[in-house]
Amino acid sequence: MFPLLDVRGNIVGFSGRLIGEDDRQAKYINTPETELYRKREQVYGLYQAKESIIQNKEVVIVEGEFDLLRCVHHGIGNVVAIKGSAFTREQLRLLKRFTSHVITALDQDNSGYETTKRAFFEIEREEMTHAVCLYTEGKDPDEALSINAIAFKKALEHPTSIFDAIMTHAQSRIDVTSERGIRDLSKEMMPFLAQVENPILADHYKKKLADVLSVSVESIHQSVVAFSQKRLKERIASIRSEPGSADEEGDRFISAYIFQNKKPYEAKEALFQSIDEPVIKTPSYRELVEQLDSYMGTHETYIQAEFVGTLSTPLREVLDIAGMLEIPDDQDDAFHHARKIVVKRFIMALRDKLRSSIKKKRCR
Repeated sequence: MFPLLDVRGNIVGFSGRLIGEDDRQAKYINTPETELYRKREQVYGLYQAKESIIQNKEVVIVEGEFDLLRCVHHGIGNVVAIKGSAFTREQLRLLKRFTSHVITALDQDNSGYETTKRAFFEIEREEMTHAVCLYTEGKDPDEALSINAIAFKKALEHPTSIFDAIMTHAQSRIDVTSERGIRDLSKEMMPFLAQVENPILADHYKKKLADVLSVSVESIHQSVVAFSQKRLKERIASIRSEPGSADEEGDRFISAYIFQNKKPYEAKEALFQSIDEPVIKTPSYRELVEQLDSYMGTHETYIQAEFVGTLSTPLREVLDIAGMLEIPDDQDDAFHHARKIVVKRFIMALRDKLRSSIKKKRCR
């Protein structure tokens, strides 16, 4: 049984580990989520490790409690556990209070590999730096330290870049000396390269892949552009063929009206006039509009190229979708349709507030 502490040392829950191997049961059982304990906002071991993290100017991230305990046993104090393979933005923002450099030492399986890739993009969006501990013995840090602690510590002292880690994993399965291998490796790397937001890093990674495949950097760049365009077209086709919920459909139309306007901020202000309740319900579309507010808070005029440069890759995709969805050519018709959605949601929000208030009074 492991007590779960928040960053101040308060016990907010417990985690139990199954003794023995039984595939029919979950390996870990956690406290159900409460007001005090939300798994996506907690980092196991942070309370004990925060001073060491500050001193070392970096944090080592492992998956499970036993991985963490084995690390601490071998003198690695700046270590925390994410309790599984899910890596959240909330966890990163908590860690960012103590360091801006992350080293991931996750399990050596496909789940750990995919988590490492996903973590890179979350880490980059938080403007933190990331390296990977590529240990070669054992399936996880607990086992690796038990087998050869010296080798694991050496790998931890000399971590590799995320790109090199992905390439190493891919090349262990793919023969890049054959035409098929060249195609397979480029196919595997395209989704990663298409999401790298930092242009300097993106160019650096493209050059590395070009060297491995013995092709030109321009051909890699063209492949990334083609992949991104194809994925966007597939996403739009999917949206058109399989409409989402009524809320999401409404949010798409609102966003399309705003961002297809020559002056999107003014269009947004007119659309939300006298509306003091949040009416965009889909997180990605709400974040896109919030980013527009943030941008206009520091710029006198809207310049699309500059605005796009402030967006993360997922938000750029949302903006592209909003820009390509069909809305009425007549601006007045488009405005009235979008305004109708906004006002209806505003009225429903007020109604829900009123009902909640009446219910509370009755309970008294």
